[in-house]
Amino acid sequence: MADRPTLACLGSSDIVERAVLVPNAAFGAPFEIGICARNFMRRKDLCDRFSAADLGGDLPDESAYENFDAVYIALPNPMHAKIAVAAAAGCRHVFVEKPACVDERDIARLSGATRDGGQIGEALMTAAAPWTARIAALVAGNEAGALQRVRTRIHLKLSADRRRALPDIAQGGGACFDLAPYWAQLVELLGLMPDAEQRLEAAAEFEDRRDIRSRIQYSLGGIVIDASFSHDNDYVAEHQLVFADRRVVVKDFLRSRLGTFPVRVERVYNSGETFVERTGGHCSYYAAQLRRMLATVVDGRPFDPGMIGRARLVTMAGRSVAACL
Repeated sequence: MADRPTLACLGSSDIVERAVLVPNAAFGAPFEIGICARNFMRRKDLCDRFSAADLGGDLPDESAYENFDAVYIALPNPMHAKIAVAAAAGCRHVFVEKPACVDERDIARLSGATRDGGQIGEALMTAAAPWTARIAALVAGNEAGALQRVRTRIHLKLSADRRRALPDIAQGGGACFDLAPYWAQLVELLGLMPDAEQRLEAAAEFEDRRDIRSRIQYSLGGIVIDASFSHDNDYVAEHQLVFADRRVVVKDFLRSRLGTFPVRVERVYNSGETFVERTGGHCSYYAAQLRRMLATVVDGRPFDPGMIGRARLVTMAGRSVAACL
């Protein structure tokens, strides 16, 4: 490894700038970064503004990945798993944007790549957010009685032009694949992952197969888990956990200036009394994620041991939604 570890960014979409380039520059450029993207003008602009190496417009051959300490993949959803597996053959640390895959057949390939020495992790910005530790403590300590229901709502208000640009659900597009990883993270945290044979019930409304609105529900151990996703409803990003003697609501866990403001956690008792606390803040999700990437590359710390379970849930949900077409 050189004085600074090298990170190859595959893609030039806005997420590359937000999740890697800006936080890397803000914290003294701990990574030496290169950018590979087909859009020449966008690639040149990013390389110039962030002092990144221009890696050209063609994806590296498998052998070329050995030249990097880590790879970050922000390509179209259907390419995530294939490129992650290829990169892991030559580069030890691979970080792939959500969703890690959109086809259940790719799960075994991702799992196999991690067993063969390549560490693949999903770059899910909320994965280590402070509020997750608070929720885990509430559940583990049985502070609120038995958990009865978990409800997630993640709705983004995209413009008509942006919705039209989404790929078909069958190609890994739409709100379900885009937003379900955040829901899967909570399900993983709560230990409520369904097994591969469990049936998920889906309801969906489509205008043009872009998965504009969808809802997923299943039960596990007497607990009802449901989530709704959309790209054309008014913004909401909320987890609600219903316990025997109170309701806990995690408010606005996505926007909150992407983590720079504390997330509001409300505890509403059966009596109607409400107690509000705020967790975390003042360190963006993306900055925290980049630091986790750095710790993985430099110290070999595990980045995302739960990726395969979440990928299975997301692809199960996507398959259920697609069946509603």
